[in-house]
Amino acid sequence: MRTAFALAHTAAEISEFYGAATSRTSGWGPSYHFAANRKIVVVRQRLEHGLRTLTLETASWGLSPAWNTGELKPVYAIGVDRVGNNGLFAAALARQRCLVPLNGFYAWQRSGAVAEPRYVHGTEPILSAMGVFTTRVVNGRAILTVALLTGERPGAQSREWPSVLTPADARLWLNGAVDTAVDLPLAEFQARSAALAEGLLSYRIGDGINAVVPRDSARLVRLLGS
Repeated sequence: MRTAFALAHTAAEISEFYGAATSRTSGWGPSYHFAANRKIVVVRQRLEHGLRTLTLETASWGLSPAWNTGELKPVYAIGVDRVGNNGLFAAALARQRCLVPLNGFYAWQRSGAVAEPRYVHGTEPILSAMGVFTTRVVNGRAILTVALLTGERPGAQSREWPSVLTPADARLWLNGAVDTAVDLPLAEFQARSAALAEGLLSYRIGDGINAVVPRDSARLVRLLGS
């Protein structure tokens, strides 16, 4: 995935937003620029002793299966319309779903015949992007690796917009990994995400889309209420 995203809230604020009971975010901090291979945070649902618990945990952006010894490059994103037909994601899609919290993301959008870089955000303080994860053991330590699910958007330069969900649909996305009876078809999640994306807001930023210039950073501070 070529884009990057901003998440300026602290782990405590994110946990409160989702009602996550546990935060395992040592070594992570807020940033206006999270890109591929960076340490990010995800919300996942655990089923322990018959109880569902939300946890906020650190992860590496770039999914790499446990069996991968280097021959497969990390997967940063996959289209929500294709993930169900890709065997690499079968187990993760069925049982290892997560949400990637973000305040907004950077994307190219067309304005007439010209494509321009913009910062895209919603009206809620945090957007919930659909994700899947795998767990790798490195030097005896379990590490989550994550891929974002993406979709096409009208006027977008690429199809790699994060597929974001409303709070209610985000909960359904997580619940479907532990209870198939409440799961929705991928096509339904895709349709709901596309409908939400229609209402997202954006504004023009500097041409260096992968580096927020100072004037854009200041605007983000005001926008996010930091």
